[in-house]
Amino acid sequence: MNLIELSVLVPEERVTEFYVMLGNWLGGKPDQAENGEGSGEAGGRRRRRARQSPRAALNSRYAGISEYLKEQSGQTAEASFGDIEKAIGSNLPASAERHRAWWANTERNTQARVWMEEGWRVDRVDFDNRTVSFSRN
Repeated sequence: MNLIELSVLVPEERVTEFYVMLGNWLGGKPDQAENGEGSGEAGGRRRRRARQSPRAALNSRYAGISEYLKEQSGQTAEASFGDIEKAIGSNLPASAERHRAWWANTERNTQARVWMEEGWRVDRVDFDNRTVSFSRN
């Protein structure tokens, strides 16, 4: 098998969507990549995560982010990763320290549902300075 290296430019806010689509395509279901369906398990069955109500996210381990954002008075807020860790009472997962997809504004991520339910979205993540910028919707 010959391999080709590709570079793909994806808007930051759509990185998670891109990875889902790519995963579906690699799983052999390119025709279902757009609607999030595909084959991930033997026999063509895929385990689906139960759809939670948006408010259920506020009971997650990331609920402290909601409280942090409620304290912000402006249209934008910049938080250090340390601020977020203090708000949630634990360290961020390693993926939050390295992958923009963790910070994607998508209903698929429990942590994103927390800030989106409060009317915020992530605009920018600076991994070098360990900061994240939020703005009100």
